[in-house]
Amino acid sequence: MTEKRRYRPPALVLCEWDDLLRRGCHALRSQGYLPLGFSHPADAEAWLDEETPVIAVLDDARSEATESVIRILHDRGVELLPVRRP
Repeated sequence: MTEKRRYRPPALVLCEWDDLLRRGCHALRSQGYLPLGFSHPADAEAWLDEETPVIAVLDDARSEATESVIRILHDRGVELLPVRRP
C-alpha cells in the first residue's frame, strides 16, 4: 500500500541570520509549505531561475542584491512577508 503524498507548495526564506532563517523555514513548514532557505541573495536568485515560490519570507535588511530578488518575486506575484524578529 502506498502512502498518499500531499502537495506542499514551494516557499522561499531569505535571511542572513541563521536563527531567523531556521524559524522562518519552520513556520512555513508548519503551515504546509515546502520552504527553501537562503542566506545569500545571489543563491536565492539562482534558485528563482528554475522555480517560483508561492510565498516568500524576507529579511527587512535591504541591499541591492536583495532588491533584485524582491523585484523578481514581485513581478511573479509572489506573496512577500517580512521576517518576524523577536
